Amino acid sequence: MTDNHHNRIVLQKHLPMGFLAVWIMIITTIQWMMLDMYLPALPVLVREFGVSEGALNVSLNAGIIAAADWRWQ
Repeated sequence: MTDNHHNRIVLQKHLPMGFLAVWIMIITTIQWMMLDMYLPALPVLVREFGVSEGALNVSLNAGIIAAADWRWQ
């Protein structure tokens, strides 16, 4: 490695912990807002897309599990 490359690595700025906390709160809020919009729209989605309620419930559960998995990694 060259000295220039080493200096770039050492001088990288780190994000403050407060930024991480705010970012996690924003992502969590968006997930619950999505859930609050998705559930009332289920009957409309069933009618418009011609799919069963079970298929839409699978997509809803997959989204919740994916979000939960992201938080625990």
